[in-house]
Amino acid sequence: MTNTIHSTKIIRLTGGEYVVRAYGKRDDGTAFKIPSADYFTSDRQDAQQTAQAMVQAPLPPKAKPILTFLIKGKPVKKGARILDFRGDPWTFVQITREPEPGKEGKIVAKSGGTWTQELYPSVFGGVIADPIGAK
Repeated sequence: MTNTIHSTKIIRLTGGEYVVRAYGKRDDGTAFKIPSADYFTSDRQDAQQTAQAMVQAPLPPKAKPILTFLIKGKPVKKGARILDFRGDPWTFVQITREPEPGKEGKIVAKSGGTWTQELYPSVFGGVIADPIGAK
């Protein structure tokens, strides 16, 4: 299997954000997505330059993804105030389970300053991802 990024695709997300997706190429010629190489930006020109620079960039061998909790494509920092689907305020604490095929990841959040609970990120309209270069 090849050890480089073969091609890229720029996708415009809702809210004006862009994600640059990277794809590798298997020995049989089929392409595969490289989620750990996703790059998020709000600048189209930055997305185009990054897409060009990514092609033929070497991939780190068996790199462990750095997971981030994202709401509307924006990283959420520890201690940030977030709202659930009812509009109730919570405080983000940490990611406790990384997503796997068929399983959503989980996060821990505090409500009312003392009550801590493990929840799915979708409760807050978010996802757990590995946004390399997220701003």
